[in-house]
Amino acid sequence: MKDGKIFTYNDENDAGKRAMEEESRLKSMKSILSRLLIWGCILASIPVILYFIMVSPDLGAAAAIATSISWWLLIPCFAVSAGTLSYFLMQSLLAYFYRDMPPGKDEELPRLTVIVPAYNEGEFVAKSLASILESDYPAEKLEVIAVNDGSEDDTWKWIMYAVKQSGGRIRALNMPENGGKKHALCAAMKVATGEIVVTVDSDSHLTKSALRKITARFSNKKVGAVAGNIRVSNMDEGAIPKMLEVTFAFGFEFMRTGQSQIHSVLCTPGALSAYRLSAVLPLLEIWKNQTFMGLPSTIGEDRAITSLLIRNGWYVEFQRDAIAFTKMPVTYKGVCKMLIRWCRSDVRENWVMTKYAFGTFRFFDLTFAALRMNLIFANGALILPFFWLPMLIGALVISPVMTLLYTVGGSMLWSLMPAVIYAFRYNAKDALWAFVYGIYSIPFISWICVYSIFTVKNSDWMTRSLAATGRQKEQKLESFSASGGVESENAEEHTQQEKNLHGAEEISSPVSGCGSFLVLQGDHGTQLSMKKYEERDEKNFGSRKKKTSLYSRRLTATQRIARRKLRFLHHLSSFSTLWK
Repeated sequence: MKDGKIFTYNDENDAGKRAMEEESRLKSMKSILSRLLIWGCILASIPVILYFIMVSPDLGAAAAIATSISWWLLIPCFAVSAGTLSYFLMQSLLAYFYRDMPPGKDEELPRLTVIVPAYNEGEFVAKSLASILESDYPAEKLEVIAVNDGSEDDTWKWIMYAVKQSGGRIRALNMPENGGKKHALCAAMKVATGEIVVTVDSDSHLTKSALRKITARFSNKKVGAVAGNIRVSNMDEGAIPKMLEVTFAFGFEFMRTGQSQIHSVLCTPGALSAYRLSAVLPLLEIWKNQTFMGLPSTIGEDRAITSLLIRNGWYVEFQRDAIAFTKMPVTYKGVCKMLIRWCRSDVRENWVMTKYAFGTFRFFDLTFAALRMNLIFANGALILPFFWLPMLIGALVISPVMTLLYTVGGSMLWSLMPAVIYAFRYNAKDALWAFVYGIYSIPFISWICVYSIFTVKNSDWMTRSLAATGRQKEQKLESFSASGGVESENAEEHTQQEKNLHGAEEISSPVSGCGSFLVLQGDHGTQLSMKKYEERDEKNFGSRKKKTSLYSRRLTATQRIARRKLRFLHHLSSFSTLWK
């Protein structure tokens, strides 16, 4: 504890530090030399790409591919491509005229309730709550509610620790059993006292001004919800987070700036979104009891509430400078689970929104026409792989070399758009990951839409369960608590740590990445240092410091050891995570 603060962000890999750096970086000029260098590489790649597409010496082979594949596969692909080009021209025009709404003065700000639902998040929920308390939003107008959704690990202990250290600024709700994120949010919204409700994921960290900025658009009484801007916090953990960061700038930021201009953002992300409580309360029971194909719908709660608000006449907009950093999967298996869950949700809500948009007659409403175009594109993106994948497989059989050349060339050309957007908005060097993702997505990601449509009835969350069961969970929690937040290697170390903690007024666990020291006020004034844990990790794993992973907490002891060995190898090259 330093200067009365619960947590300090001293770990160079911590998301909180990234958030603070982002806040200051947005106000500074980017490196001119770096920008010129990267932009030169991007511009130089254009003629190379055009060469593969237009000036290849073997155009006859390309013609053979086109004539050898059934036209019922080619015509829809060409039609969708033309429609996609028109759609992005519209989006670019809308995004060009987008402007962030300036935040109001302290006396003009509404009372705010921030809700943080958590399930099996451990210490990450305490870090998220700390970032909220460090916001520049007036404390007298800020209410924070942390909800433990029947977690099977030590999440509730971390919530209670944050509550005790917050000086009464955090309220805690403990659900008796896991009912899903939607039920946890509903329970908190029913007791919220704020005019505006902000939902924050338990592994997200807000920039200092995010809350103040996300409330700015509610000055328009027609606005029912506002989506925040989501960035990746763990970019240093491998290639996959880096690729997701660049694609988020395109899929989330660029797309939502255009959708915001027509007041119809299709998804308010769970990591950071704000809602007018008077707009949401009448819809809570419908939202909570939503079903799909006769079964309870427990995924896509963010898209579901957004669809309900739009269908009830509320505006849903986007605030680009309200930024939250959130953790992303670092393994191929993890990212597939996440994308499958998102895609299933998209299929469900696109169907609901399409029936609404095309079942309502508004001939002279241009914003409604733009909403329809958004939905046409969204549905086309889901259906296209059904045509594109068979065509690609057939072309590989006929002419594998030419097919690979054209596929890679087309992917590089398509990746120019997200690369340019990210380079212009953020960092020109990291923009190159857009080209890596473009190639990577063809063999490893393109199948997800097809699989998700065939399994759309499945509502499993897939990324929030513990590996241990029964008594093993209890033993793991007891071991974690006894070791002061770090699993010990033997019983003697457990006993010694219990003696060190004995006599303290509050039994607190040291949080990796939340500061060099946490002081426990007791009779002995015991001071526990994270240094000894770092030294133990250096002894076991060379010079590498231990990193607590969101996913490693759910593994058994044997699996955890194997994962640590793999993580060590991954640090040799960030590209190694692509094939994990």
